[in-house]
Amino acid sequence: MKTKATLKTPVLLLLVICFLRVSARENVGPKRTALLPQTVKLTAACSQSGSRIDLDINNVRTKILGGGDMWWDLTDPKYEIPKDSKKHSLFAGSLWIGGLSQGSNLKVAAMTYRQTGNDFWPGPLDKSNASIESQVCAQYDRHYVITRKEVEQVLRHLEAALLFPLQLKDGQLLTDMEMRT
Repeated sequence: MKTKATLKTPVLLLLVICFLRVSARENVGPKRTALLPQTVKLTAACSQSGSRIDLDINNVRTKILGGGDMWWDLTDPKYEIPKDSKKHSLFAGSLWIGGLSQGSNLKVAAMTYRQTGNDFWPGPLDKSNASIESQVCAQYDRHYVITRKEVEQVLRHLEAALLFPLQLKDGQLLTDMEMRT
């Protein structure tokens, strides 16, 4: 009796999976054919980032774009593993960053293949009014390569500037809460 029950569960699960229709599709939301006025204000007349660089480390070669997306060249997959194999295990991905404002409103920047625009733009915003000039965007439209030695040097400078030393555990910075325990 117990054998029939344990056999029925995987068979039923397999049947359910077979009859489910699972597929990727484009965004279901409203189609945007022109930039909305608030979008133009947010982009400050900056062009979309054109910066791209290949990340070639260990046995992986992949494309990283300055607009917040990665693993593709806006058309074809570029996450190649092992490198030089012409085998791509991922198609595309992007940064999804969210948080709560001081008024507890959820703020999110997330892209899905740039189907409804671009959430990330190059360059720092002016702290007083969250604006940026197009020439500043162009100046920052690039990738910066840093070394581990440079990161360690910055950490040493930060530590010297603070009243207390930075606490590291297994090479990771500890949070305030971790340092107190």
